Amino acid sequence: MALTDTIISVIISAIVASIITMIGVWSKWGVDKKKMRLDRRRNFINRCKRAVDRATFEPWIFRESSIYLTLEPHLGEELKRKIKDSPNRNRERFPLEESLKIVNNEIKIRNELLGEISSLERRWRLL
Repeated sequence: MALTDTIISVIISAIVASIITMIGVWSKWGVDKKKMRLDRRRNFINRCKRAVDRATFEPWIFRESSIYLTLEPHLGEELKRKIKDSPNRNRERFPLEESLKIVNNEIKIRNELLGEISSLERRWRLL
């Protein structure tokens, strides 16, 4: 009986140790997964801010970038429409007054984009 009890205790101890080890590995994997997601989101937000927050921001160039394609699902419909409808100033010539309106509109779009990016950053709890 003593040998059987010893064998059973060794087997049960091995099973319990295996289960505890698997739980530890699984929980560490969960923590690492969340950390990697937060890092990816932080990097994405920083890339978005750098792409938008520049003196020479032009919506028609931005809308063709990979950053915009990734950011687009998180933007409001009105802002997406404004970006889509913004003219390409390099291809078309505008009178000075019209050019000033376009530049002012680009500044408004840029500020709205920065606001949307900040909202996304708060929603993702990165602040």
